[in-house]
Amino acid sequence: MENNLSAVKDSKPVIFVTGFGPFAGHTINASQSAVELLAKGNLEEELGVRLVTEILEVEYNYVKKTVPQRWKELVPKLTIHVGVSGISETLVLEQLAHNTGYVRVDNCGCVPQNAVCYPGKFLCDFTFYLSLVEDKCRSAFIHVPTLNKFSAEEITAALATAIKEMYLQVVEMDNGTKVVEVNGNSTTNQVCQNGEPIEQVAAAV
Repeated sequence: MENNLSAVKDSKPVIFVTGFGPFAGHTINASQSAVELLAKGNLEEELGVRLVTEILEVEYNYVKKTVPQRWKELVPKLTIHVGVSGISETLVLEQLAHNTGYVRVDNCGCVPQNAVCYPGKFLCDFTFYLSLVEDKCRSAFIHVPTLNKFSAEEITAALATAIKEMYLQVVEMDNGTKVVEVNGNSTTNQVCQNGEPIEQVAAAV
């Protein structure tokens, strides 16, 4: 699907953000709307980064091929996958991905081979796990509410806030320093130390 991978490459650190296209029950995917708006914002200028966005197909085989490939191409400082949740009332930063339970088919009517060979219960978990395998200290998955709860603009603003916070955590990690408080939000003193993943950051829409 659509992406801005053709953007001019430079020496700036990369933040890679993905959303998902439509699937059953979500003919307009809030994650797609938010990520597309995010690409039009000023996050690059604010953080001094190169923002690369991509809308993923809701297909296991596509994601299994694409996500590892993007890690190799982009070498991102931070990767954030965004999906929609019909039960979310705010942004939800997921904490894990599963390794069994594939029974829900994708847009092609498929599940991974043998249904338990790959982690996850649907494409969100599946995608997140693929990035965790690449670098769990630089990977995150955020579920956003549906567009009947908040506008795309409101969701995008909250998403941008969460991305800024997580990016600063990664910068602190790379610099070997501690994060205590950023814009009034308390974070962890140890970011991704001893193999621990990014600390949860909540942003209300």
